[in-house]
Amino acid sequence: NGNYLFPELPAGGNYTIVPSSNNFVFGPVNISFADLSADREANFVGKPRPELLSIEGSEIAVAFDSVNFMLQPFSILDSLGFSPDGITRVIVFAKNLDAVSSPSQVSVVAEDDEGNTYPLEIEYLGDLPGQSWLKQLNVKLSPNFPSGACLQLRVSVADVNSNNARICIASVTDPGR
Repeated sequence: NGNYLFPELPAGGNYTIVPSSNNFVFGPVNISFADLSADREANFVGKPRPELLSIEGSEIAVAFDSVNFMLQPFSILDSLGFSPDGITRVIVFAKNLDAVSSPSQVSVVAEDDEGNTYPLEIEYLGDLPGQSWLKQLNVKLSPNFPSGACLQLRVSVADVNSNNARICIASVTDPGR
């Protein structure tokens, strides 16, 4: 339940408590006690960390082309001509975004192996029908993505980052893409 005791700490010491979890972010980040001489209490508030859905046991994002629902690798260019700019849109899924109601409250960034980042435009954000705990994000791929690369996606809400989930971009020479 998040309750911890540290019995028999030597009196007069300086101590810092830092809560950590892969699934939560905490405020405050830590609490320090100088010259501890009696029982003290430290209270933290934990909020669920945003999480991109990935295929079980992997870092591969659960992601689909938003028009033909094909899995990755994704072509940068929309071969069916449904988008006015010719760029492919991809659907990704995230949880722990309950307080988010507008795309302006969220950012999605892709990062390549060289550390180059690509902010992605979110064109739609909403609850998945019948699954209010799960959000669907439709993002526009960047025409600057390197051909044939795999990139790490990350969702951020109020400077809290999600896990990384990978999407791959088709090579320009891939037939049929």
